[in-house]
Amino acid sequence: MSSFSAQVQALRSMIESGEHISEDTDSLIQLAKPGVTLPYFTTTPTEHGSYFGGRPYLPEGATWPIAKSGQPLLHIIQLNLADIIGHVRAEGASESEATLDGLIPESGILQLFVGADPLYGGFDAGSPGDGMEIRYIPEPAEGFGNHSFPGPHTAEPAVFDKEHEDYCSPFNEDLEAVMNSPISLSSAVAMIPPTDQAVYEAWESEKDDDFLDNDDYFDELVELRATARNQSDIMLGGFPAFTQDPTQPDGYVHFLEIDSTYVEERELPFEIMWGDLGVAHVFLHPDALKKMHAGEAVVYRSENTGTTEGAVFYWDCG
Repeated sequence: MSSFSAQVQALRSMIESGEHISEDTDSLIQLAKPGVTLPYFTTTPTEHGSYFGGRPYLPEGATWPIAKSGQPLLHIIQLNLADIIGHVRAEGASESEATLDGLIPESGILQLFVGADPLYGGFDAGSPGDGMEIRYIPEPAEGFGNHSFPGPHTAEPAVFDKEHEDYCSPFNEDLEAVMNSPISLSSAVAMIPPTDQAVYEAWESEKDDDFLDNDDYFDELVELRATARNQSDIMLGGFPAFTQDPTQPDGYVHFLEIDSTYVEERELPFEIMWGDLGVAHVFLHPDALKKMHAGEAVVYRSENTGTTEGAVFYWDCG
């Protein structure tokens, strides 16, 4: 049995145990999507590893991204895609399952930086911030995965002006602690239940108004999603969850989700909060994914919003 087949059975059991959603078990299973969750891990990450916060790996000659304002961008996350796929295959996932049917490149490092401003980069031209930067590094330097953090190619950022009136960080700890205490990420396969919005849209023409207004039903879907994601606030693929109105750019693919950190059973060196319990997303254009799969280094940079041609960073507030 493949890993995702086992996940389907586990998801079915969870749905069948629900008070309200059990009546639609088969339909909900049909809507589910495979994804990779990234649970927090307690070991110190390697230079080229997958981790949250910290100082990212930068190739020789690369510099820390700086906004037009002169303020450095905040490093949010680094993902080692080869490690992630390797972990998922080790769990029994097939070749296609491990890459989510070709969504994830077989190797390389993906990094996300966002503005240190109240909007963490800015939503649109009407709400400008310091922008964002998404980097894909296809081949790290020699010694891949063998250096202890921070390693010889991990750059120091320029000085953050934390006294500036517009300075803002989504991290709940001082930046020095965040830079020096990265949270290592593991990886696990998961069948991701549809969001409440996705179910609403899928069944809007089939269900009556009483059903569509059933808050208990949709609240149970939200709880199901949290359980199925293996207590992880970070996920590759799957359905994007929004705390308010769904905002997925047309023609773009949902690649990464970073929820506000809420882990009851594990003490972390820092947490992240997008506004008031918001959720952040990275959407990539299919052309961007083609470049990454071809082993091409890419940098997607927006100077004052979260949107640039090829990549979109977006978060909505709870």
